[in-house]
Amino acid sequence: MVKIIVSDSVWCQIVEGKEFLFPILSYQSETHKKVQYGTKRIVKRKFLISELKKGDFFYTGFLYRVQKYCKENNIPLKIEDPHGTMEPLFPENEPHVGGKNIRKGKWSYQYDLISKAIISQRGIIKAATGSGKTTMMLGIISCYPSLSTLFLCNTHTPITQFKKTLALSGLNQPIDISTIQSFYRKKPKEYKDKYGIILIDEVHEGLRTFNSMYAKVLKNSCALIRLGFTATLPDDPVARLAMEGLLGPVIGELTIQEGIDMEVLSKPKIIIKKLPDNPELKNSKSYRDVYINGVVKNRAMTRQIILDSIKDSQSGPVLILVTEIEHGEEIVNMAKRIFKREIVFAQGKTDKDLREDIRQGMISGDIDIVIGTAVFKKALDVPNLVSVILGFGGKSDAQTMQAIGRGTRNIDGNKRQVIIRDYFCPSHYHLIKHFGFRLCFFIDEGWI
Repeated sequence: MVKIIVSDSVWCQIVEGKEFLFPILSYQSETHKKVQYGTKRIVKRKFLISELKKGDFFYTGFLYRVQKYCKENNIPLKIEDPHGTMEPLFPENEPHVGGKNIRKGKWSYQYDLISKAIISQRGIIKAATGSGKTTMMLGIISCYPSLSTLFLCNTHTPITQFKKTLALSGLNQPIDISTIQSFYRKKPKEYKDKYGIILIDEVHEGLRTFNSMYAKVLKNSCALIRLGFTATLPDDPVARLAMEGLLGPVIGELTIQEGIDMEVLSKPKIIIKKLPDNPELKNSKSYRDVYINGVVKNRAMTRQIILDSIKDSQSGPVLILVTEIEHGEEIVNMAKRIFKREIVFAQGKTDKDLREDIRQGMISGDIDIVIGTAVFKKALDVPNLVSVILGFGGKSDAQTMQAIGRGTRNIDGNKRQVIIRDYFCPSHYHLIKHFGFRLCFFIDEGWI
């Protein structure tokens, strides 16, 4: 017998039967310790049960997995919810966003995902980039005009876009909009009971541990409706657990293929080019050295990126994505010196107003090629992008999907495909291996 009391929107207390929950409220942790000749792999079992002064507790977001586990294993379960924390708040209005029809036609999936969020009231909406997550957020907010809302994200770019959509939505209830970096500095007493709704955009970016800035805010808020939005789940299982515990499980999803089939997203057209072999690169040992010499300072790759971007820009704006600032500068300098082309470079230190000017310049056609670091790898809304160039390499499915998502928006329904360019460098084991990860990802998605 397992007996649980829902204390609040953050914690559940285990009153009886803790030992039954060890398999479902634990995970395998792997670390590496330096030894005399290399490293030693250490595997431990870590538990998601916190032994506090008042008893044994787990995060309320895990209640769904506890219920499912007990049901599948015929374990009697009794849940007491004295404060009605898990009872859905009845919506005061039907979802509505001014000027947008979210109930009929090809955008009706937005209404379906909003409905799932209203029913569950906590969890993750996993929807492909370009599917209209901002519209969905505003649709959720519109159902509860008497509740205050907190909108959080990692960077200023989604804030600018959220404010623009909000201004056209016709909603006038109290909504606070902030980056997590700014909001984190507030004292918990300033927001503990202030919000009924917390919405987090690109939640996979910041909610990666139980001690992150997002975690602090969520642990100290009594908000009953708490939802995260993302196009990709993190590769790290601990990050997924942090998202689930403090928000909830995935409660609704729209895959990129579903979006393509509905003609709300463009299909990626993958173009891969093999770069010349560089025998000297084989002498590099650390991954950092390999990346700097094989990607950042790879002149053949830089030249090919510039040629491809110039070719693609004849049809519309092109986005080149890099990780290192030095890589972006290498592309800018070669383009200017050899090809007599000025290419705009947006990076972390670029003023947020200038970033918005660059985005608008791409939409209007005044700017044809832009290099972007992480600030443009996420939350960049340029519907008419014709090409995204993956200049950063890497092996993460989440990062690759996020980058591709910059080009898949198809608002008008007439952009059937977007060019995605990647490069194969055969000169070192690390680069070959990482390209293999990306290639398998393309194949798994059905794009090759």
